[in-house]
Amino acid sequence: MSGVDIAPTITGWADVAYTADGQSLKPLVEGVETDHAPVYAETFFPLLHFGWSPMAMAQDATVRREEGARITVVQWVDGTVSPKVDLLAEVVEQWQGDALPEPAALDAETTAALEALGYVTTTVTPPEDPPDPRDRIESLSALHAAETLPPSARMARLLDLVEREPDMVDAAISLSLVQAELGQVDAARATTRRVLQRWPDHPTALFNAAAMALDASDGNEALLLARRLLALNDQDARGWRIVVAVHALQGDVDSMRDAAREGLAVAADDPNLHYLLALAETQGGDPDQGIVHLEAARRHGSEAPDLDLWLGVAHERAGRIDEATVHYQTATRTMPHDARPWAMAGWMLYKADRCEEAWPFLVNLLKRGAGKDPKVAEASSRCRDAVQAKGR
Repeated sequence: MSGVDIAPTITGWADVAYTADGQSLKPLVEGVETDHAPVYAETFFPLLHFGWSPMAMAQDATVRREEGARITVVQWVDGTVSPKVDLLAEVVEQWQGDALPEPAALDAETTAALEALGYVTTTVTPPEDPPDPRDRIESLSALHAAETLPPSARMARLLDLVEREPDMVDAAISLSLVQAELGQVDAARATTRRVLQRWPDHPTALFNAAAMALDASDGNEALLLARRLLALNDQDARGWRIVVAVHALQGDVDSMRDAAREGLAVAADDPNLHYLLALAETQGGDPDQGIVHLEAARRHGSEAPDLDLWLGVAHERAGRIDEATVHYQTATRTMPHDARPWAMAGWMLYKADRCEEAWPFLVNLLKRGAGKDPKVAEASSRCRDAVQAKGR
């Protein structure tokens, strides 16, 4: 059996005409004798991703032999012992490899695409005596069911599951995330540290631990964890994001810019890195380059709500007041509860001696109770006088 047989098998059941390499296994599964040799299949997915034993199977139209931590034989037809059992054992022995495959490193874009489709992309170090996946189906179902619950109920289920299945890394990671979501930051970091004690090279756990350290303003730990992540796979954009964010936390614009460029060299389409490089360029470099990277961040799907705010800042620093005003105005709609776009536009237009245009922005700030701010007080007082004088 090969991956090319999957599509013909599915389309065969759906009764859809389909031309492709491979052959339909529908007759075999339905118990129809065929002229084909017994089918062989194996998977290392349970071993690499959950620490469970690999599985191998040989099957013909009447009998299926499954080999995991234990061997089972399923009679498809009448439940009697079949003389083909020994033949199927020979098929398994013939085709089963003895070397553990090494999963290839994935770039950030491929990882994100696979995870969006529900695939598990991280691997674990298998235990010496791995359990049989068939004995863990209930636990996997419990994990999937827990992830559909509201946060408090989800955490309770996951705490129970992690206690029962301490080596089920996905359950522990899900627990740490919901703990963080509920504001239990210390518990979330402790859970993540336990995962890393057991699986020190787990990429998702490393990234989560680094992100939590960053949120706690622990830049040194975040940087250390990010470097470990990049040592595993220097194409993993998540590590570069953390490195850049740590430099931003430390106010080191030059290092922030350099790290973002280094990250984009291996993850050119990463919206977060474009966004972070744009901030570095806008604040301490070339605002026109900041605009280029802000637009790239948007083009590659950035969900940052303040893109137009920073586009306004970049255009303002480049001396383009009209373009800056347009972006600040857009930011007032995309960031309705944030006073910054109103303040930046109002002050910029006031300083440019364009009080008539500044006045609507300043009025909004006064309604928000920002009149005690020295800049707002100065600009609103003088622009009020200018607007009133022009109206007379």
